[in-house]
Amino acid sequence: MKTSRRDLWGDADDLERAGRLAEAEERWREIVRVEPSGESLARLGRVYLWCGAVEDGERLLREAMARFPDDSSLDEWAPALVCLGAVLDTLEDPQSARRCYERAIVLEPEEPHGRPQVRRSGPRSPESAGDLASLSPLLLPFG
Repeated sequence: MKTSRRDLWGDADDLERAGRLAEAEERWREIVRVEPSGESLARLGRVYLWCGAVEDGERLLREAMARFPDDSSLDEWAPALVCLGAVLDTLEDPQSARRCYERAIVLEPEEPHGRPQVRRSGPRSPESAGDLASLSPLLLPFG
């Protein structure tokens, strides 16, 4: 079993890239148990979202942001915020979604993370309300 931080994190990244999300989820859970941080919680939350566990994913992303608001080592903040914004947008909470997108832009102004989503964030048709299948490709791992 891999025990160093680099091995655990590298293994989790490799599993995500390979699309082996159930195994990636296990690895991120192990990392959160051993070394809870904003990034590890956010990464586990994103895997939950990718697997369709929206409530758990949203809860973990919010927990990561609440527990570690100033985590300067967190490279995942902007992508996590965009991911959460996409979920909130789909669940018909465009104001909260827009705040997530705008915060992503503030955190990483040189990256396009939230820019297109800010422009299109808003009311959706009643037919698409809550349609998790219509979530942005930003929720998909490496796609």
